[in-house]
Amino acid sequence: MIAFADAKHIQNIVDIHCASLPDDFLPQLGRNFLENTFYPAVIASNQAALIMHLDKESVTGFIIITHDSGQFLSQIIRDHFFAFAWTGLRSSLRSFEHLKKNIEIVISSLFSKESHPAGEIYVIAVDQNNRGRGIGAMLVDAAREYLKEHHIDEIKIKTLTSNVDWINHFRKTGWEVVDQFRLIGNDYTVLNSKI
Repeated sequence: MIAFADAKHIQNIVDIHCASLPDDFLPQLGRNFLENTFYPAVIASNQAALIMHLDKESVTGFIIITHDSGQFLSQIIRDHFFAFAWTGLRSSLRSFEHLKKNIEIVISSLFSKESHPAGEIYVIAVDQNNRGRGIGAMLVDAAREYLKEHHIDEIKIKTLTSNVDWINHFRKTGWEVVDQFRLIGNDYTVLNSKI
């Protein structure tokens, strides 16, 4: 079953996020930040939706879909500035490498000029025990439908360039590679599709 997540689902979503994407920037900011700041901000945002797949009462996967990722990020940072600042400061104090990553992300967020704003799959993850069941495809379909209902006619996703299988999966279903860039030591590929 596909449904919108609410506060009672956050802990399960954070479990899946941290287990499925441990090298993602957000889990590196800590579970406390994800559970108490980030995911409540996503649920409250008018710039995004948190959609999940449920099997009985258990969350098996989720997707964050944004109307415009730049506006979404600006909104949640503005609305939760002190929590973001505190988490960023603590993360930056861990090591010089964390400080460099945080500065690079802030600069990228502030000075990014998108050539064509589109809805974006901000995060998608499926529980490791439930992969291969089509849950990811159902979540992408739900995200596309959500954007269509909000009169947004394009969708994009960025992923690590090394994630060749994932990129090929999207390309086989009509998505096009529209950009490649380097951020915080990783190479990313951006794919785009009309809705």
